Amino acid sequence: MDIVYKSFFPFSGNCISVVWFGKIYARNENKPLPKDVIRSEKIHAAQAKDLGSWWKFHLLYAWYRIRYGYAKNPFELEVSDYRYREDYLMKREKFAWKKYFI
Repeated sequence: MDIVYKSFFPFSGNCISVVWFGKIYARNENKPLPKDVIRSEKIHAAQAKDLGSWWKFHLLYAWYRIRYGYAKNPFELEVSDYRYREDYLMKREKFAWKKYFI
């Protein structure tokens, strides 16, 4: 995945990167991104692949964010559990994020 570093980054708080339509966008001061952060964004890419398009992923992500908040968003819960496992993307089951529904 391509990583684009920006001086202007519209997200606040602890957010140091986002994946948007297959590219990772990150704050300049976080260059280079840690491997776990890159892996987090790659897990989001796998989730988008599950759904068949980036549009579907971004729309569903926004809906879950509104409905559950960031911390309980099923997409983020999967990332939280597996961002440090280097082998996760090789073993990940399709639609793994569905097991996190409340």
